[in-house]
Parts: sequence; C-alpha cells; structure tokens
Amino acid sequence: MRQVKMAAVRKITGLAVVLVAALALPAWAQQTASERAALARYRQYAEAPVGHVHYFQIDGFQYLAPGQVAIWFGVNRMYLLTVETPCINLALANAIGLSARGNMLYRNLDFITFARQRCRIVKIVPVDELRMKRAAAQKAAAASAGT
Repeated sequence: MRQVKMAAVRKITGLAVVLVAALALPAWAQQTASERAALARYRQYAEAPVGHVHYFQIDGFQYLAPGQVAIWFGVNRMYLLTVETPCINLALANAIGLSARGNMLYRNLDFITFARQRCRIVKIVPVDELRMKRAAAQKAAAASAGT
C-alpha cells in the first residue's frame, strides 16, 4: 500500500513540474535571442532607477522581455521600463502610448498602453546611451584595426 502512495506522489510531483515548466514557457518564448542580447547590453549601461522622467514624445520603443521595454524620448534619452506582469501580448505591440499627463512619467502611477491594454510602470531606469554608443564605436574600431 505504501508503495502505491509513493508512486502516486511521484506522478503528482512530476505533473506539477511539467505544469510549472509549461506555464513558464510562454514568457520565455516571447523573447528572442536578439532581445535577450539587447537587454543584457542595455543593462550594462543602466543607471540608478528614478521615480519619474520628463519627456516630450516617444521617439521609439523596443520590446525586450515579458514586462520590459526600452523607450526613447529623444537623442540619447533611453530608458528601460518595467511593467507589472502579466502584461499580455506586449511582445506583439506595434505601437505603445503612455498614460502620463503633463509630459511627466511616474513610476507606479502611469501605464504603458497598447491594444486597449494598460500595464502599470513599476520601474524606470535611465540608460547612458551615449556611453553605450561610444563603447560600441571603440569596439568596432578595434576590430577593424585588428583585421
């Protein structure tokens, strides 16, 4: 009898592991290798998180991971925004908006909006894009000098 109970426990445990992996798969599958590489590169040049940011317009955005996008508010004004999850189909958004008023975007108060969805912004991290561009240029120059 005890062996039957142990076999049942093993089966249930195995099914639980498979279920957890299946639930995690959609989030991982929404991120490509290039998005993972971009996120890692941007994090290298990330500064301390801020509570708010002043901006005039969105000049571009890039999906990076479930719950994370890079957003540009002008030349060399890049930020990593983290939103509350789940934020369904953010990876598929062709355009995003912000709920900010008065050209001020606040952490925990404002939202990324797209396709009739709203995802609360929980973290705003400036990225030193100018330093990132300089490092990439130096790396390219060193690579071309070595060939």
